[in-house]
Amino acid sequence: PRSFLARSEVESGRWRADFVQTFLERDLARFGVQVAPQALRRLWLMASHYHGQVLNSSELGRSLGEAHTTIRRHLDILCGAFVMRLLPPWFENLGKRQVKSPKLYVRDSGILHSLLGVESLDALEAHPKLGASWEGFALEQVLTVTGERDAYFWGTQAGAELDLLVVRGARRHGFEFKYADAPRVSRSMQ
Repeated sequence: PRSFLARSEVESGRWRADFVQTFLERDLARFGVQVAPQALRRLWLMASHYHGQVLNSSELGRSLGEAHTTIRRHLDILCGAFVMRLLPPWFENLGKRQVKSPKLYVRDSGILHSLLGVESLDALEAHPKLGASWEGFALEQVLTVTGERDAYFWGTQAGAELDLLVVRGARRHGFEFKYADAPRVSRSMQ
């Protein structure tokens, strides 16, 4: 995209900001979406701060002064437009309390950075969402190769988790994405 090929970070940021505005104000309306662009913008901005976290639509609704059902409906619009992802949880009877709500992601890392106000690599490296940004980027890259069917995350209430679990027949492939200089075994791998 032109954002990636831009001659400067400023030009790239301007393109992404214009994309968000055009997408919300014009493109969604062309698909018949009849929701105020400002409402979707507020949700998308707020959701960017929850990127990589388990969705709590009631909490998002309280933050935005909206009902959780409205939040879910608007998230469905953004997911249907392929700009957000709700990654479903995988659970079975393991005797552990497992997370049963989806995780929320902004699908494009450049758009995520724009929504978070991150305008440069230096700013990204100092941002508290750096790890979540990497997780979302890596997750999207893996799903591009494996396909989105039978893709989940797994987590327990105690904090063990896999960022991505891809099920292929009887085989399960787990992925843990961490932004770090040196890899190490995480709690979910033990």
